[in-house]
Amino acid sequence: MRGRSVGMLRVAVATVGYEGLRDRVASELARCPTLTILEIDEEGMSYRLLEVIENKAAKFSQGAGPIFVYTLAEKGVEVVLGPVAGMGIADLLAEAKIKFVKCEPGTRVEDALNSVLRKP
Repeated sequence: MRGRSVGMLRVAVATVGYEGLRDRVASELARCPTLTILEIDEEGMSYRLLEVIENKAAKFSQGAGPIFVYTLAEKGVEVVLGPVAGMGIADLLAEAKIKFVKCEPGTRVEDALNSVLRKP
């Protein structure tokens, strides 16, 4: 696991491709094709793209949830944005102390981040 920068929150977005901030939120959470990983300053004023990785859990017909959550934890993710999280994945995220924030599928990553940052 890579350490996060001081004063920064590590966030992952469940995405469809490798376009970074221009990419779109995927229609599935644990089986999303890619994860776009960013850091957001704790005041929510700025963010920067760290990397986009393949979601290896997407290839599994069963058991994708634990692999997905393990990947997030290994990357030091504290918040994940994506479509609806079912009970199983929600429990796994809670156990790993990773917060889930719902975003509509098809939303641009940059727009999803800005929407979340504006919420009180």
